[in-house]
Amino acid sequence: MLSVAAPMAAALLLDRLLGEPRRFHPLVGFGTVANVLEKTLNVGRKRLLRGLLRGLLAWALLVLPLPLALFWLLAQLPPLAAATVSVAVLYFTLGRQSLLEHTRPIGAALLAGDLPQARALASRIVSRELRDADEAAVTRAAAESLLENGHDAVFGALFWFAVGGAPAALAFRLANTLDAMWGYRNPRFERFGKVAARADDVLGFVPARLTALAYALAGHTRLALRCWRTQAPQWDTPQRRPGDGRRRRRAGNPPGWRRHLPRPAGSAANVGRWRHARRRRHRPCRAAAGPGAAAVAAAGDSAMKQPYSLRRYQPADSTALRDIFHAAVHQRAARHYSAAQCAAWAPATYDPAVWQQHLQARQPWLLCDGKHIVGFADLQADGLIDLFFVHPAQGGQGAGTQLMQHLLHEARRLQLPALHAHVSLAAEAFFLRHGFSVQQRNIVTVRGQQLENCLMEKRLP
Repeated sequence: MLSVAAPMAAALLLDRLLGEPRRFHPLVGFGTVANVLEKTLNVGRKRLLRGLLRGLLAWALLVLPLPLALFWLLAQLPPLAAATVSVAVLYFTLGRQSLLEHTRPIGAALLAGDLPQARALASRIVSRELRDADEAAVTRAAAESLLENGHDAVFGALFWFAVGGAPAALAFRLANTLDAMWGYRNPRFERFGKVAARADDVLGFVPARLTALAYALAGHTRLALRCWRTQAPQWDTPQRRPGDGRRRRRAGNPPGWRRHLPRPAGSAANVGRWRHARRRRHRPCRAAAGPGAAAVAAAGDSAMKQPYSLRRYQPADSTALRDIFHAAVHQRAARHYSAAQCAAWAPATYDPAVWQQHLQARQPWLLCDGKHIVGFADLQADGLIDLFFVHPAQGGQGAGTQLMQHLLHEARRLQLPALHAHVSLAAEAFFLRHGFSVQQRNIVTVRGQQLENCLMEKRLP
C-alpha cells in the first residue's frame, strides 16, 4: 500500500508545485510524432479493414514501445532509483494544476463581467463553438470539462499507476492522448481513429465508474448516484455512461493534442457552481494517494443539476405550460426578437380551449422540480420536436439538457432515423450544442409579424 501511495503523493505534490512543464513537455513531443505517423499511414482510400488495420498499427507503434521500455528500465534499476523514475513519469502524466491554470482566467473574466474575454479564453481549449454562448453555457462547459478532465489528467493515470505502476500509467496517458487526437467521427478518422477510441474506452471502463463513485461520495452522494442511475443509460458509449461523460468519437472538429484540456467558467452566480465543481474535484484528489482513485468526472456534473423528474402531460397542466411558454418567449427570446414579434408569438390573451387542444394532440413530456413544472417538450412519430420550452428561471441548471436527453432516449427506443425541429434564434445555439445542424433558414409570419427561425436536424446512429 505504502509503495503505491507514496509515489502518488510525491507526483501530486510535484504537479502542485511545478505545474505543467512550460517547455519540452513529453506529450507535446508525443503529439508531434503522432501527427507525423498519422499523415503517413492515414492516406489512400479509406476502406474499412485497411483503415482499421492502419489505425491499429499506428496505435501500437505509438502506445506500446515506451511503456515496455520503461518496464524493462525499472527492472534494471535499484529500488530508490526506480521509485524516483516512477514518480517522474507519473508527474508527467498528471495535469491537475494545468486544469486550474487553464480555467481560472475564464472564471475571473466572467466574474469581472467580461463575457467576450471569457469566450475568447474558452475557445482556446474547447472543441465546441462558443462564439454565441451565454454565461450559463460557459459555466456549464467549464464545470463539465473540469470534472470530465479529472479522469484524463488526474484520476485515470492514478488508477493505472495503482494497478500496474508507472508503465501502466504511461500507457493510459498515451492512449488517452491518441483518443483526443484521433477519436473523431468524421471522414478522416472514422476508421483510422476507431482503434484509438475503443482502446481508450476499454482502459477507462473501470476507472470511469470508480471516479463517478468518488465524485458522488465527495458531493451530494444520493443525488449524484440517482442521476448516475437514471441518466447513464441515455449515453451512447461505455465511457460516458457513468454520468455526463466524455467526448468520445466527437463529430467533425479538427483534432489536436490539447483538446483534452479543460473548458471554462461562469458569471458571478454561475461561478459559485463552477467553484463548487472545482472543490469537488479536489476532494477525491486528496484521497487519491490510496488505491482505486480514478477516472471520469461525470457524476460530479450530474450532481450539480437539480433533481428533476419527468412525467406525461395531463389536462390540468395546460395553464402552467402556458405560463412557461409565455415567460420563455418574453424573457429569453426577447434577446433575439422585438417586443412586437414576441407579443405576436406569445400574446398576453389566448383561448384556453385551443391551447389545451394543441397540447392534447402533442402529449408533451413535463420536467418537474418537485411539484412544479419547469419545462416541457414533445416528440412526434415522425421525429418532429414541435414544443420545447424551459422556464427562464431554470437557465443553466441542466433542465433543457435533461429534456433533450430524454427525447433522444425516446427517439432511439422508437428507432427513429432522425429528429428535426423548427427552431427559434433563441434556441439555435442550444440545439447546435446537442448535435443538430441547420438545414434551412425561414421567415414565418405570425399575427402580422415576420419572425426568423431555422429547420434543424439531428441524424441518429
